Amino acid sequence: MQGRSVSPKALDGSAVVEIASATVENKLLDIDTIFKPHNYKLIDTRETKSTAEQKSSEVCFYVEGCGGDGLAAQKKVAELMDEVARGTRKKPKFIILLGDNFYDNGVDSAKNKEAFEKHFYGVFQDHKLTEIAGIPCFIIPGNHDHNLHYWGKTAGDIDFNKIAAQIGHSYLENYSESDKKNKLYAGEEPLDLGKLPPYNMPSRFYSCNLAGNVEKGEHNLEMFFVDSSTYVRDYLNSLSEKIRNPDNQANKLADSAKNKNSMKLLFMHHPLFSVDKRALHSDAKYYLTKLEMDKLAELGFKGNYNEMLDQIMRAQELNFDAVFSAHTHSMLYHLNQSKEKKLCQVVAGGGGGKLEDRRVFTNPQLVPAYMKNHGFVSVTTDLHDPEKKLEFDFYSVEKTHLKFMSTSPTPVRSSLAEVDSVIAIRKAILESCHKYLDFYSKPPPRLSTAWVEWKLFHGSAGAQRADDLINFFNRYEPIGEEEAKKYILDKMYRWAPLCENSLECYLSKSMEKFCKLTYVEFSQGKKPGEQQASLATQELAVIPVSAAGASVVINISPSDSAPILLTQTTDTNSPRMNLSV
Repeated sequence: MQGRSVSPKALDGSAVVEIASATVENKLLDIDTIFKPHNYKLIDTRETKSTAEQKSSEVCFYVEGCGGDGLAAQKKVAELMDEVARGTRKKPKFIILLGDNFYDNGVDSAKNKEAFEKHFYGVFQDHKLTEIAGIPCFIIPGNHDHNLHYWGKTAGDIDFNKIAAQIGHSYLENYSESDKKNKLYAGEEPLDLGKLPPYNMPSRFYSCNLAGNVEKGEHNLEMFFVDSSTYVRDYLNSLSEKIRNPDNQANKLADSAKNKNSMKLLFMHHPLFSVDKRALHSDAKYYLTKLEMDKLAELGFKGNYNEMLDQIMRAQELNFDAVFSAHTHSMLYHLNQSKEKKLCQVVAGGGGGKLEDRRVFTNPQLVPAYMKNHGFVSVTTDLHDPEKKLEFDFYSVEKTHLKFMSTSPTPVRSSLAEVDSVIAIRKAILESCHKYLDFYSKPPPRLSTAWVEWKLFHGSAGAQRADDLINFFNRYEPIGEEEAKKYILDKMYRWAPLCENSLECYLSKSMEKFCKLTYVEFSQGKKPGEQQASLATQELAVIPVSAAGASVVINISPSDSAPILLTQTTDTNSPRMNLSV
């Protein structure tokens, strides 16, 4: 069915650009159905009993995004979900897919069986995944689902046909038109989590309300699913409306997300706070025309697209207990508790796409975790909790598990005891890595030999080493002494010579502070607290730097400072490096 033409308007009401009208193949489905916001009540008729692992008032769900290639990495994330559900004995009530469901250019038809089987059913509904197969998924679109990155694209041109195909698939049963599905998503009856199909994307914008038991003092859980690729434009359009359009998602969200007594969660593809490459340059041209960007700038909305989203939602005075997003191909936790910038945000963009480096380094209290890993986040909340806290468990396919509460940047760790030496090593690692990332946050030198040295000895690999070490020592499970040593030595292997402000230099200083030994001594097998030999007697020390057996020869002379300069020499047998102190 041919639908209406979607024409964004400038503030004076004139058309800015004509977007191709969307087409729906389903003869039983009107185009307005998929563009009109839907509000749903959720119920769950599945039997739920309180257990040692899960209270009946608890709600657990999984989130991930940027996985839509149907390849090995995405399947590993689904397998990890199944493994975690089995191991924790906390089965999710539902799974939320945060966009970029079909790389690279969306899907062209709701009946494209090959695409949906590869990107969705073959991933999340594999019969071998006994814990998550059959769990309903709530899905939102991302920028790639809108086909925003093809060659020759006009600025601000958004392909709604691609989105219509993904939404339209929800209204099909076995790839055929279904009046039953039309009635299911009409919103006249509650959606039963125990009976929903696996694939659920009933509109570009929709909300779900899971009511708590009032008699038991439980609050409601309200979830809002937004098409963030058009949200800025939708907000701009709303400002020029002579008659307020209740179907504009910016208006609808502002109208719906006002209940202070409910827990309110927002799900959108784009994060409001970003530390990846998009934080360093503006990508607004993919979503907006030049005229639209000029109009927004006049209103004070500037910067990259993520920043515009944040500024607009603050202007709308929207507040959520947590915001979940993807777009950044990694996982991170951001918590800003200041009154002006208050935001609790989980980025779960490690669903399977090519991973992305961190590019912005800020106060570790604001970004207590950045994981350049594939994985997902498990979210748990208790509807009986008057403080409306959320528990976030970050799981990576590399088997790292971080846990945070929505009220604190401090990672939650197991109550099982660790030996004193590991506690001291952890303090040294966290201090040195945070100092290194703080150094790395400063602008590099201008083009010069210093710039060449900076590019050689620092860079994304160094920052990732620091983040990996932080994540390992912040993990939920306790760490063994030998495990800690092995992980550090594995991560610190390197061929490049050390230089001032290297991670090794910071680590050596922090180890002397907390462990009473240098990094060289630690690498030799000495333990924190052991009597160390006088530095004056340490004329030569050898530590491994590669799995291939290469060594570093370090000349030590009396000093109260950590090693700060490493020059490389090579003999006929193995790479060797001389360190002057």
